Amino acid sequence: MKKDADLIRRIVLKMASDEHNGALKGLEGVDAEKFADHAFLLDDDGYALTRDFSPTVGKRAIIERLTSKGHDFAAELEDDTLWNEVKEKVVKPGKNWSLGVLAAVLKAAAIKQITGF
Repeated sequence: MKKDADLIRRIVLKMASDEHNGALKGLEGVDAEKFADHAFLLDDDGYALTRDFSPTVGKRAIIERLTSKGHDFAAELEDDTLWNEVKEKVVKPGKNWSLGVLAAVLKAAAIKQITGF
């Protein structure tokens, strides 16, 4: 599976909004298995609580809620300009990146934006 930073952002922001009415089972236009892979990544890194409800074939996931860490991450993901700057630095074609590094750089950029240093 290839990680998709924009999909991670979409999932987290959707969960942080009031639009999803509870647990999130997927996103419009996103393959269920791709959604599940990214939901499990968010769970593995402590940003969300995700439940596996895979059938016999394929993967399916339900994100039950964001954790406190996930809500903090969502707050940092909201600014489009900040997101695009950080994504350009961290998520590069052909390079491996981790969700932890992406979140850390985003947090550092948000702190710099707020404090000026």
